[in-house]
This record gives sequence, structure tokens and C-alpha cells, in this order.
Amino acid sequence: MSSLSVYVPELGQQPVKILTHADDIGAHLKQKGAALLRERSAHIQPGLGEAELLTHQKSAVDALKSISGLSKAQRLQGAAEPIQSDAQNLYFCTQGRMLVCLGFDQLYAVECHQHDAVLVPESTVHWILKEEGAEIIHLSDPATSTDTVLCHFFEHCKPELF
Repeated sequence: MSSLSVYVPELGQQPVKILTHADDIGAHLKQKGAALLRERSAHIQPGLGEAELLTHQKSAVDALKSISGLSKAQRLQGAAEPIQSDAQNLYFCTQGRMLVCLGFDQLYAVECHQHDAVLVPESTVHWILKEEGAEIIHLSDPATSTDTVLCHFFEHCKPELF
């Protein structure tokens, strides 16, 4: 089950709000221009290469590309550092769990499970944490996207990974 924890940076590690109902999560994210999407992913075997993973998940990735208008799909390697992109990004959890952290006026930490995807609006500071063995596909538009790495964003408020 997905969840959204909202943090106020001045209050540190204690969330001020936790939502677990998909409609509530979607409504809060929509207010910020983000979205929580669900797309059925195929069961995958551990150890697939990037090309095999993308081929195996082709129908789900194509559906998400259609919804988001994004054109490039690649496997997310490791945890992503906080970045700010001038284009939207989408992160699709095909196996395991991930935590998508979105830096608005408050920090939104979206815990996602298999079949969940988070659409991140342009100019939003965000980073990804994933559990060991999780498979995440990152969709972007390389023709319009430039990322800026931000090392110390929300330094006093860092949600723990699961």
C-alpha cells in the first residue's frame, strides 16, 4: 500500500501528516502538479540487464510514456541524489519499494510499491531511495531536460528508507 508522509523541515523527522488512501494521496500530489499512477508491471526475474528489464516491462512503460508524454526510459541505478530538473520526470517501481521525496514548501515522501509510478513536475527538487533489490524505471525527456544536483536540500528533514 502506498503512503504519503508530509514533513515540515523546521520540525525535522516527525511527519505532520500521513496519508494511506490512494485518492487522498492523489489529491495532495495533484495540488502540487505531481501524480501517483498505477500501471501493472510484469513479474521479473532478478538479475535482468537494463535492456531485458525494459523489454519485459514494455507494455507498462509504453502506457506511462503515453500518459506522461516522456520519451526515454532507463533503469534507475542506486539512489538518486537530490536534483532539480527543468522538465518533468516519472519513476516507475516494477519490483520492491521506493521512496520518492519531493521538495515543495513541505517535504512530500511518497512510499511506492510494485506497480506505482510518481510523476514529478518540472522544477521540483526530488530524490529517490530504493530498497535493495527494487527495480525502478526512470522516464524522462532528454531533449528538454537539464538536471541540477542539490546536495543539501532539506538537510534537517530526511525520511528514513522503510
